[in-house]
Amino acid sequence: MSAAASGLVEAMQIAHAPSVWDEITIGPTSWFVYGGGGVGGTGSLCGVPNGVCLVLNMCGQHSLASKVMDYYTWTPFPTNAVDLAYDPETWHSSKQVPIPLEYLTPTVAESPLCHVSISKYCAANGVTLADTDGQGNIYKNDRCAKIACDLAAFALELMQGVSYTSHGVSAQTSTCIGCHNSSADSVIPATQGNMECAGCHTDEAVIVQNGHWGGGGGGHPGNKPK
Repeated sequence: MSAAASGLVEAMQIAHAPSVWDEITIGPTSWFVYGGGGVGGTGSLCGVPNGVCLVLNMCGQHSLASKVMDYYTWTPFPTNAVDLAYDPETWHSSKQVPIPLEYLTPTVAESPLCHVSISKYCAANGVTLADTDGQGNIYKNDRCAKIACDLAAFALELMQGVSYTSHGVSAQTSTCIGCHNSSADSVIPATQGNMECAGCHTDEAVIVQNGHWGGGGGGHPGNKPK
């Protein structure tokens, strides 16, 4: 396994062997190793939903990608799913064992970005990227591995027809979208997408909450240029 995106595809290859999945290169030469660390280590799109959506696309289920992104964005991670499945008698990893959830503080990313997701988790748990528990298990790696397992199972459920109701965007972000990417009357800067705004744009968040739309404060001009 080499990073979350390629690791998920590698797991799929192993689960389906022997099959056409065997043609996919794995390990350090994986086609999908680029996804590690938020695409080339930039902290952008997390490798876990990236890898899951790759698999869905390869299976002709790309329409489910938005549900994967929603689930990743709004689920408190890590969950206890891996803890419940953990069996020391059959666990073959010599590098990492699950850290019990009772010792962790799950966090909701509210974003698909690796940078936001990891930073919020490390801050809530008071750890660095390299900090370990008493057994030498890295807190950050524990969360990433658990999310990979959780989202892989979630994607399989979606492919099997299990229903999932998306959270959608928050009321606050919906208000932002209403002006910034809805029509020819949108304000500048025009934007695209439905990521949560307040995680990064804290000044705009205050403006939205307090209803201060005029005067150009916080990037909100009273009128867009003619």
